[in-house]
Amino acid sequence: MTVRADMTIQDRYQLQDLLGAGGFGQVWKAADQTLEREVAVKFAIFIADDPQAVARFTAEARKLARLRHRSIVTVYDAGAVSDDGQQIPYLAMELLDGTTWQQSASAEWIVQTGASLADALAHMHEKGIVHRDIKPANIMIGADGNAVLMDLGIARDFSALTTVTAAASPGTL
Repeated sequence: MTVRADMTIQDRYQLQDLLGAGGFGQVWKAADQTLEREVAVKFAIFIADDPQAVARFTAEARKLARLRHRSIVTVYDAGAVSDDGQQIPYLAMELLDGTTWQQSASAEWIVQTGASLADALAHMHEKGIVHRDIKPANIMIGADGNAVLMDLGIARDFSALTTVTAAASPGTL
């Protein structure tokens, strides 16, 4: 699928500017014509032909939808658009205004925003979710100085995790 500015998705999201691209696809700034607000729309373009990757993307939407925290990006909508019979999944999310830790990493910013990030991770863990991809590019610092955690593409439920090593028996190393 070729995503481009001025496309309208599901008669609702009019795409405006490409914000970024990664292994899953692209994130676009869009106008939500129904609620008259700006949003970010993440398309899983590059994985649409891989059913397992699409399932992970759908799981990301469900995980994010379960979370309500000022330091975790909010999902507004999820769906799929058809391109020549192929379904391309998307998420419509809160559009964040700020810069990532990667773009403006300094010891001062990290200290100032670390507590809100730790609180967001604690909230996720209370909901049974492990992020698994904490890195500066996935942490947005808003204009208000609040850290917001993004991209749960490889997050897992605690129940889906397996351990690599077994606990040692008493008296063994």
